[in-house]
Amino acid sequence: MRTANIFFLLVVCFFAKAQAQETYTIKPGENILEVVQLKNLFQYPAFVDGVVFFKDGRAVKSRLNYNYFNAQIQFIDARGDTLTLADENTVKNIVIAKDSFCYDGGYIQLIQQGAAVTLGKRVYFKDFEQKKGAYGLSSGTSSAINATSVVVDSKSFNFNTEYELTLIKNTDYVIGNKNEFLLADKKNLAKLFPKYKKTIAEYLDNTSINFKREDDLKKLSAFLGRL
Repeated sequence: MRTANIFFLLVVCFFAKAQAQETYTIKPGENILEVVQLKNLFQYPAFVDGVVFFKDGRAVKSRLNYNYFNAQIQFIDARGDTLTLADENTVKNIVIAKDSFCYDGGYIQLIQQGAAVTLGKRVYFKDFEQKKGAYGLSSGTSSAINATSVVVDSKSFNFNTEYELTLIKNTDYVIGNKNEFLLADKKNLAKLFPKYKKTIAEYLDNTSINFKREDDLKKLSAFLGRL
């Protein structure tokens, strides 16, 4: 029985770690899209009906998707081309399927919304790691997809095919007040809610909150909403 319990805990820990960070390893000579399929570059399996609400009161319906690679909302135009939504600062919010997004220096998927507190997350390919010979993340205008690069909406990864490459998909949880969003951590909570700095510090001292776990942050957000 004890062995079974230990095995169960190991499985739980494994999946918890796997959910915390998603990585893809491309071996020398492999095409990135052979490892990271297009369906893993987008939030939804296909472009779905959505609405873009603008600050000037306009509302435009389209087939939308969120692109993790370039951290952009994209749409299908009348000709069937995939385009990136421009002028993000004119956007009030976006609804895709049952999800809502806003823009604050980057697209944020809203998780919980309240009168004074909003919890959200940003998911994107943060960076890539490569052993000796990395070229880094660069912009490109080529439309080619080959063994040394992948281009999605004019943004490309270029790398040395003699070395192994690891792509990292990152999730940042953010908390916002009425004015701004900041990365969810203890220091930023004090900046967002200075009036309740002491109360929040006492709560965090007495409550186990992991700023990388969505369920913990939902609990924290509910607490902040009651202040």
